[in-house]
Amino acid sequence: MRKKSVIVVGSHFSGKSLTINKHLKPLLHIAEHAHIFNPPGKKGFVLSQSSEESGKDVEKLIEKYAHFDLFVLASRPETDARSNFKETRAALEKASFLVYVVVVHDRKEAPVKAKEIFKLLNEEP
Repeated sequence: MRKKSVIVVGSHFSGKSLTINKHLKPLLHIAEHAHIFNPPGKKGFVLSQSSEESGKDVEKLIEKYAHFDLFVLASRPETDARSNFKETRAALEKASFLVYVVVVHDRKEAPVKAKEIFKLLNEEP
C-alpha cells in the first residue's frame, strides 16, 4: 500500500477547517478535535490548521507525521504571498506520500469537498 496525503487548499477563511473538522472528521468516525483515524489496516492523521497559520516549519511538520499511511492537512494556495503549498507538496513527496489536492473556494462547498477527500483516502491509487 502506498502512503497517501490530501492537501486541502484554500484562501484564508475559505472553509478549509470547516471542511476538515465539521464534515470530514465525522466521515472518518473521529471527534472534531481528534487527529488520528484508523481505517482497516492503516493509520491516518488529520491537521486542520495550515502551516501558514501555525507558523510551523513544513519539513519538520511532515517528518513528524511521515510514519502515517494517510495524512490530511491544509494549505493556502500558491498564489497567496504567505503560501507554503510548494514546500508542503515537496516535503510530502520526499516522505513518499502520493499527493492529492482538493481546493475549497467557499464554505458552502465543505460537505462536498469532505466527501471528495474521504473518497481519495479510501480508493486504491
